Amino acid sequence: AESQLKFERVSTPDLEADAKSEDVDALVVDYNTDGLQDLLVLSGGGEFPEGHEANELRFYQQTPSGGLLRDREALAQPLRLNGGSLAFVDQSDGHWQVVVAARSVVDNYGERPPMYVIYPDQSGKLQSASIDIDWPSIGGAGLIRDIDVAELTQDGWPDLLIASEWGPIVLFPGSAEGFRPRQAGVSEMLRPAEVLPSKNGFWSAIATADLDADGDLDILAGNLGTNSKLAADSNHLVKLYYDDFDGNGKREQVITYTSPLGERPFATREEIIGQLPGLRQIVPDHTSFAEASLQSLFPANQLASAQQFVIDQTRSIWLENRGNGQWTSHELPDEIQSGPVELILPGLDNDWLFFGQDRGANIQRGHYDATLGWSLASGYFTQNQGSPSPLYVDGRVKDGLLLEGTNGRGYLLAINAESLQLLMELGLNR
Repeated sequence: AESQLKFERVSTPDLEADAKSEDVDALVVDYNTDGLQDLLVLSGGGEFPEGHEANELRFYQQTPSGGLLRDREALAQPLRLNGGSLAFVDQSDGHWQVVVAARSVVDNYGERPPMYVIYPDQSGKLQSASIDIDWPSIGGAGLIRDIDVAELTQDGWPDLLIASEWGPIVLFPGSAEGFRPRQAGVSEMLRPAEVLPSKNGFWSAIATADLDADGDLDILAGNLGTNSKLAADSNHLVKLYYDDFDGNGKREQVITYTSPLGERPFATREEIIGQLPGLRQIVPDHTSFAEASLQSLFPANQLASAQQFVIDQTRSIWLENRGNGQWTSHELPDEIQSGPVELILPGLDNDWLFFGQDRGANIQRGHYDATLGWSLASGYFTQNQGSPSPLYVDGRVKDGLLLEGTNGRGYLLAINAESLQLLMELGLNR
């Protein structure tokens, strides 16, 4: 059926001038308090080096005519960081903040990236401050994929929820100050985190809602799934070793998985020799590489001294809020575990939508194309009934926006490297 929702393209020269940036998240907020909603855009990816202007957090002011003008003076010191997520914190007292979390450091995967909070000072001018998390005590790497803000501790202040790779899902309680440092210009460690019962995963998406209709907020968390060589559980660990293995002054990453023969490098021979050429003498051909153990490639003391991160859970889950800080973890249906979950959206009738198709992976990871998106009805959480229904959306869905009009409603989906798609309610027509 033909969509009844109609759209008109608006010319936005400033936005189009920044098309070289690889945008990963955006937030609508009236940051200049003129009554018009403005736009914040976060970029990332490996195309540009760390600190490149293409990865600058961008501010666009909305004009009375509906246009967008790039505001290069919004922050005194521009923030340039690689991907991650944005979250708006409404303090309910007229004050607000935006938490900005990076996913990684370009060409240094394993190094902890920066994290910031943006807020207006007493004069209304935007300030940015560095904030930090004690990831070593939590047992994570700090490679943040998604953040959400919700009132989960029932103390009246919005809390910060973080999903990251090589770590658990963590909750940071809010306060009257929000998440900005108490002293301007001084980086501050966030308050002690509550580590939720999620284990360490490739956590990539997070959402909150009262899933079981008991009056409090629960959590949906997207992970890598089980249809991968990197699928992990407590008996099949995936590890990341991060160190300067060849003494050239730059740290390298060695990712391993658990095979029937024990712990093995995940990279192909060509990939690992390209990174560490000295290994060519140890594994001169593919046969020797296939038979090589991790310990035959790297001395035990070198592995022991490297930074190590562990994955022991790759299933997507939902966390049931039992009250009084108690949470129970439940695995989502097997159909959803057939691929990654990188995006979770509330559906049209209390159902939930899950997306994660990715055909851009390397030869070892393969194409994650077993999923075309899933819809899961609310009865699954309230009555433990129902199975996911396929959505038949082909492509890597990065975000979605619910649109409602007099003649219909549906989702406008942003699909990586493709045109926008409209997923309509009736028959899920596009």
